[in-house]
Amino acid sequence: MENSSRFFSNTDCNFYPCHKNIKDLNCLFCYCPFYNRIQCPGSPAFIEKNGKVIKKCSDCTFPHKAENYEKIISLLKESKETFSAKDSFHGGECEQYLQVKHDFSVNINPLGLPAAVSDFLHNCNALAQKYPDRKCKMLIEKIAEKKGFEQKYILAANGASQVISLLSYALGAKRALVFCPTFSGYERALCASGTELVPYFLKEENDFAITPALFDFLKNSPKKIDVIFLCNPNNPTGLCMEKSLLKYLADYCRKENIFLFVDESFIDFVEEKNTFTCADLLKGNDRLILCSAFTKIYAMPGLRLGYAISSNLALLNKMKSFQSEWSVSSIAQEAGCLALSDEEYIRKTLDLVCKQRKFLAEGLEDYGIKVFKSQANFLLFKCKKDIFPSLLEGGILLRSCCNFIGLNDSTAFYFRVAVKTEEENLFLLDAIKDVYCE
Repeated sequence: MENSSRFFSNTDCNFYPCHKNIKDLNCLFCYCPFYNRIQCPGSPAFIEKNGKVIKKCSDCTFPHKAENYEKIISLLKESKETFSAKDSFHGGECEQYLQVKHDFSVNINPLGLPAAVSDFLHNCNALAQKYPDRKCKMLIEKIAEKKGFEQKYILAANGASQVISLLSYALGAKRALVFCPTFSGYERALCASGTELVPYFLKEENDFAITPALFDFLKNSPKKIDVIFLCNPNNPTGLCMEKSLLKYLADYCRKENIFLFVDESFIDFVEEKNTFTCADLLKGNDRLILCSAFTKIYAMPGLRLGYAISSNLALLNKMKSFQSEWSVSSIAQEAGCLALSDEEYIRKTLDLVCKQRKFLAEGLEDYGIKVFKSQANFLLFKCKKDIFPSLLEGGILLRSCCNFIGLNDSTAFYFRVAVKTEEENLFLLDAIKDVYCE
């Protein structure tokens, strides 16, 4: 190959002259070490070719710019980090978080903790000094009673994130289909377990809904898919997969020996959730795994509590083998049991979220902002200008979606916003009006 040194002229670079006088080899940057990652710090395009989606980098010059040397090397050294260098602007991850007075970036229940959980947390000193039950017996018993499953089909974990990681390692899959846009945690866990990612891009003209076109993609894929990761309702869109389509997908995966992981962390915010959940499809389908968490619906992200349900006992046991001892704290287990007992809390949550989601969506649309359909406790919207910096200056934090794959339109700005109380939502709408409609 041609000597790649013609791409570089920064003799002050700390890595110079790693490429000097190379005649038969190309520098690492020529091969772009980010090519096999769905997200990268450059600006790749994704195109359809021969029935599959491929990454096209011909117009991307990021790795070949001398001023990016330090950034590239830094990214490569970050413990096999697989994500974009762009900030995620999520909660406490935002550098300016200390100045945030109104956090709309995190989608937890606007009602806050259930009363019984709040009271318990104020008086849990004694329990904090005891080792947790490693088998989470009482918690699993409560989940089993609530969900209508035998206890042996349930695995309790340190949040949905741990479930995702455990499954990724337990499966050791070669290839995983991940919808785009969706929760980035799937990519993190799958890449850490050495799984190749196959992106399936949802189309904006369909409000990023999953359509029957998915099955054409699966059937025509030149490489076998081993597992599909589905967020239902999806994050950041808030849209559920139609139940008839979900059932068809579950049956298809069972027949084709493909594992289907369904993350229902936001399903409790959905009206008539039984119309969309995959819970009734679990029995008799050992390729299906349901995941949920207490994080969002019970407003307890700091306690880290989630669970998986599957009729595949061998898979659950393998996941447990990767789980560290005492993964779920005593406090989290007790809080989970108390939360599951509060039915009135869920009813109040649904009433509030449904009304305020409509109120917030209509308010944004009045400003000429494109709002996508949502069934969850958050909204995805699209602006013609970047309102993030101005709102942050005023102490308001949104979730910038610039690092969600499939939402990197250079002509628009996507944001996800949590649905909160009427007073908070009205405050946000007034603030957006000031910076967007000026």
